[in-house]
Amino acid sequence: MRPHVLPLLTVAALAVVPAEARAGERALTVQDYRTFRAMSLDLQGRVPTLDEVEARGRADFDEGAFVDRLIASGAYAPGLRQVYMDRLRLDLSSGFPYVPSATTLRRHEVLDASGKTVRVYFRAGQRRTRTETDGAFCLTEAETGLRFPSNQAPVGTARPVSQAALDAATVLVKPWWLYRDYATANPTLRFGASWPTSTRNFAPAAALLKEDGTTDTTAVRVCRE
Repeated sequence: MRPHVLPLLTVAALAVVPAEARAGERALTVQDYRTFRAMSLDLQGRVPTLDEVEARGRADFDEGAFVDRLIASGAYAPGLRQVYMDRLRLDLSSGFPYVPSATTLRRHEVLDASGKTVRVYFRAGQRRTRTETDGAFCLTEAETGLRFPSNQAPVGTARPVSQAALDAATVLVKPWWLYRDYATANPTLRFGASWPTSTRNFAPAAALLKEDGTTDTTAVRVCRE
């Protein structure tokens, strides 16, 4: 976390604890002031001001109301977020790549039975029932005419995949990036005007929304897992 600098006036206020409370004040210990300082740091991201320290020492000080006011202030949430970002080191620069293989979605293009290009999505390292595709792409060279080297583009000359082979190894789905209600039995809320304004900053890449750059993508084919 970032170091906090305690103003000299506040240091003096925390260091001097009167032996006897004056009229309208309560007797506080050094630990009381330390607790108040920690509370201020946690709730508003800074040490208390001299006025706040003086208010803490008054007999009518309401600690519960003070906490409620700070939690409701605009400084509390950003301050709490910064604490966790500092502690967990989550505020990484865009130059730090985090691409875990187990969850990264990839895709290859093959030809369907009619000779049309079809995109097939898959995850590298996924276990599959067939030995020849276990941990790799779900269609074989014999079925597609292509070899699929790890982390490289396909090699070879594509040939149409029979519909039976395509259906056995893949399935059409309506994914989360296309449909707001993707978890339902029959998703209908496709990305666009049907999505609430709260998602206006969500924008899938154009290649995920269009087939050949023109036709809207309504479903995608993924390898069975």
